[in-house]
Amino acid sequence: ESDAVEIKLPNKITGCDLSRALLNVNGNRQLLFKLLKDVVEDHATDLAVIRQAVATGDQAGAVRIAHSLKTVFGTLGGTQLNQQFAVIERELKDQLPESADGLLAGVAQPFEQIMAELMAWAPKESTTSIDLETLVDVPKLTEHAFAERVDALRDALSSFSADAANLARDLAPHVEDPSVARRLV
Repeated sequence: ESDAVEIKLPNKITGCDLSRALLNVNGNRQLLFKLLKDVVEDHATDLAVIRQAVATGDQAGAVRIAHSLKTVFGTLGGTQLNQQFAVIERELKDQLPESADGLLAGVAQPFEQIMAELMAWAPKESTTSIDLETLVDVPKLTEHAFAERVDALRDALSSFSADAANLARDLAPHVEDPSVARRLV
């Protein structure tokens, strides 16, 4: 594929082994590129979200975010943060503290460092974005067909299949919320 677009990944992210991350996505550079962008878009404020969840007594919400961060850093080869968020997740499952400050003290600095590096790297405009306005004439999927495509995408993502990016791109025109659709491409 000589006309394939080159995917520019960061050279280094402090605390993450990008070689390991690439292995974790079966060498799919496009998928790793999307995952790195998604980390910035979806997780940059997660420590504040955990703090808020703890402050409001939302144990399930705090556990869910800690679990997500554990998974994210496991995928990105961030072994230290992966292990620390695994401990945080267990502690939150056992008992909700009065404040998350002590719980998050060990992860705050490395987490913020990684987010800052990813924000500095993250492309401002994706080269894979599409103009969703041109997709108005796309035939509407039945609810069942849409659910099948979502399930296929979920399965591809959970198995780090190279097909995930194509499945997401194919699903995008059928998503009613334009901001969600853009994130799929």
